[in-house]
Amino acid sequence: MDKQDLAKIEEQAAEWFATMRGPQSGQQKVHFEAWRDRDVRHREAYAYIREIFDKGIVLRGSAQYGPTRKRKSFINPRKVFAPAAIAASLAVAVVIGLADSPISPWSSKDERLEDMTLETPPRAIRTFALPGGGALVLDQASKAIVSRGEQGPRIELVAGRMQLQALGSKEGYTIAAGPNAIIARSGVLDVNLGVHEDPVVRLYSGHAEARPLLQNAAYVVEGRSLPRGRPLRLSHGTLFEARENFVANERDWPSGWAQYRTIPLSRLIGIANRYAAKPIVLDDPVLGTQAVSGRFRFNDASAVARSLAAVFDLKVTEKNDGLHLQQR
Repeated sequence: MDKQDLAKIEEQAAEWFATMRGPQSGQQKVHFEAWRDRDVRHREAYAYIREIFDKGIVLRGSAQYGPTRKRKSFINPRKVFAPAAIAASLAVAVVIGLADSPISPWSSKDERLEDMTLETPPRAIRTFALPGGGALVLDQASKAIVSRGEQGPRIELVAGRMQLQALGSKEGYTIAAGPNAIIARSGVLDVNLGVHEDPVVRLYSGHAEARPLLQNAAYVVEGRSLPRGRPLRLSHGTLFEARENFVANERDWPSGWAQYRTIPLSRLIGIANRYAAKPIVLDDPVLGTQAVSGRFRFNDASAVARSLAAVFDLKVTEKNDGLHLQQR
């Protein structure tokens, strides 16, 4: 069974799990049991979702992560990696603003790389096909300029975040981010251009090198290879360890998924609200200090709200100004 089929069954199981804990459980019981008994894989997936949810309840009620815990800073979450995950966060959701297939702004008959400005509006993630077989993913409210440089295709990240997917591409890419240049010859590479900080890069696969964007003719700085998997801060081509954050695995952000370590509830909601037409609102700000962990479809605020409500025993009330999370 391939991963896509398994993911689909797990999403169905998460949907049924949320349904059977809600007000429609009685009406949907017959349909749920029919789905569950149709295939052993359905039963196993539902049991898996329930198990993770139970662990989430343990996390919520624990002295270390529950509401009665002592307040502590989240500056170094590596020391407090939570073992639990939220089951309902696996619920299926529509990918907001994500194209079913990459958008190609260039003519299929002519793959000469002319200068092209690519932008995404707020709340939307877009994937653009690049000539030569690569793809460029831009996060919401991001901007990049793609052109032909002296050494091949050139991508200037002007604002926001991008992921270059150069798997199977015919040539390498030069990425300009602030005063930094990254030469990516293959693989998958993330570049996040902070507002007031140096860009952060993460190489997931393949090979890439970093160097200053502008070189002195009398003193040429050679490229430095990027190690795989580690977030690194770039300053004029020099690599530094990036400040620790709450992200455990963000490679799948182009499809709206990310896995988080122990992250404050308020921070998770803030991420989801970047993509939300109707934002999540915490009626009690104290709830925002509680810690959660797991894999979330961050660009579906409704799914995130339902997940958090299920784990923290809250209720979701939809109002004109947003999805309100309230104590029962």
